Amino acid sequence: MTYRVTLLLFASLMLSLSVLGFCLAAEHSRNASLPAPQWAPLRVQTDEADCARRSSNVSDEFLAELVAQVSQAQLLAYDEALVAFQTRHTFMPQNLEVADYLFDTLSSFGLAVHFEDDIFAGHLIRNVVGSLPGTVDARRVIVFTAHFDSTIMPGWQNSYEDSPGAMDNGTNVSIVLEGARILSQYQPSFTIEFVLFAAEEQGMLGSQFFVDRSLREGKNILANVNMDTFAYDPEGKMQARVEANRNSEWLFPYAAQAMAFTGLSMIKVTEDSDDLLWAQSDHGPFWTRGIPALFFQEGSFPNNPWIHTPNDTMDHITVPYFVEAAKLSILTAAILAFDEPDQPKLAIYASQEWVGSGDRIDVCVSYMNPGAARTLDFYMALISPDGQTFYFPSWTTQPQGTRVALPGHTCSDKLDLFALEVPSLSPPIMLPGAYALAACFVGTDGTLASDIAQAAFKVTDTPFCPDGMVRVPPGSYTDYLGEKHFVFEFCIDKYEYPNQRLEFPIHTTSWVEAFSSCIAEGKYLCSKDEWARACKGPDDLMFPYGTTYQVGVCNTEGLGVVASGAFDRCVSGFGVYDMSGNVYEWTSSEQWRNLLFGGLFRGSEFKASCDYGLSPLPTTRDEQIPYAGFRCCLHGS
Repeated sequence: MTYRVTLLLFASLMLSLSVLGFCLAAEHSRNASLPAPQWAPLRVQTDEADCARRSSNVSDEFLAELVAQVSQAQLLAYDEALVAFQTRHTFMPQNLEVADYLFDTLSSFGLAVHFEDDIFAGHLIRNVVGSLPGTVDARRVIVFTAHFDSTIMPGWQNSYEDSPGAMDNGTNVSIVLEGARILSQYQPSFTIEFVLFAAEEQGMLGSQFFVDRSLREGKNILANVNMDTFAYDPEGKMQARVEANRNSEWLFPYAAQAMAFTGLSMIKVTEDSDDLLWAQSDHGPFWTRGIPALFFQEGSFPNNPWIHTPNDTMDHITVPYFVEAAKLSILTAAILAFDEPDQPKLAIYASQEWVGSGDRIDVCVSYMNPGAARTLDFYMALISPDGQTFYFPSWTTQPQGTRVALPGHTCSDKLDLFALEVPSLSPPIMLPGAYALAACFVGTDGTLASDIAQAAFKVTDTPFCPDGMVRVPPGSYTDYLGEKHFVFEFCIDKYEYPNQRLEFPIHTTSWVEAFSSCIAEGKYLCSKDEWARACKGPDDLMFPYGTTYQVGVCNTEGLGVVASGAFDRCVSGFGVYDMSGNVYEWTSSEQWRNLLFGGLFRGSEFKASCDYGLSPLPTTRDEQIPYAGFRCCLHGS
């Protein structure tokens, strides 16, 4: 499990309560075994750049040294080299040639570089990763990213051959390369991975693969800084659009500190702002998997007329804006990676941001102790929507803590692991609404001895998924070999495409048609694991409706395809219809191979099960398969 580091960037107990978002005041008594902190949830406006300077040990002198090395000529040279390939489309041979160029360029800076390969619809998807190890805690990683593939719209299946992609996304690949050139001369506190993703234009496939693999390997990603289309400013407004989801907002002060060394101003976009977050770039999989990420793009978004056209060329770049964008992005990643905390740093990871009745929230706390061994008191509080405070571990309203002995110079250790259950509104989860978790270390003398970490989640009775889709909470299913597969929460179409009850599903499609139809709706073709989880339901059943095959429940021994939802008992425990019989359904596996699941109307007991699947040859991805339909999925929000 990767632990989310959501830190309130205020380190002094002497600060006024009016300054803190979550403030801790410790009272120490000789007669008490532990000090008794009081939590006061307040929302206030603060100067983010000043806040970051108080919490960051990265000096202004060092940042000035870095920004002086950002080279306009070098940035343009990288982009010219990328545009010279004429196209970097995922399905063209030049895509892999570009990966080789990026590998060689990162290697020339002395970085350890490797490819991360995946297979998508028979094509090799190749990310390029350059690593600069940290000297304080190499296990914590800052990921600095951009995608290097290009495309021409309106459809990714259109012409591939003339897609220069100077601004989408050549300029931002150039910024990552320039950041690698500059930062490779130094020794960061935390590891920096300079990652250039493939296949973003096909639905962030490269970044999804990278994030999922990182989680499986236990990589502890502190934060992601991602850029897309960040080089066009025809009106000279010099604004940077900086986006963060709810659990990434602690990163804004780092961007603000970096912005002070540029000629840019910030357009800040959060989940609570009037503007909408843009998740359709490579920071999206980080957000979905619970990893903090900042997204940088043009302040004029979405008004760049050259994107996804053959005219996305070098002559349309606003060069001064491009250079300032590079300064902002490189310095933000540097502040995160070069910070050397002088006191323990806490992290709270809450496995879900939105929860409903019956859900389980796993909450993990980790810490880094940069100094000598010490004994401290750990406090964590849960603050309910009506302002009540419950204290870990027994969730009493009376302040309590836990005394812990921190070994010297330890990093990323799990302090505790526990779960909050959300059944029918039982303590400490009593009300629908927003909940906050806050934690800190307090010295045995009653003084604050760490930062204050925070996480948030919401208990809601409102729909988690758009109309026509069904929410599937995080959980596991068991395959036919007896192996368990964990699946993150997602939304899935209730019916087979076009997802309309009592309408006939499309049932002669190719994998490419299924994939592109979901993308066109702002969704994606469900993975094999998501499909199986939705079919087996919360009780992990062999069939959507139970453990044994039943004739007549689903359209499995019929004469032909019927309208979606016509068999009203053919529904899984999550409320998804027709996952057994009627038509086969296209999916994508973990390696994005094309697979067909769900059987069809003239099947059998074996074909009617949630485990039955067909695996056509990759060469058939463009061929229409009789009785092959599909349904779409979506990461919930």
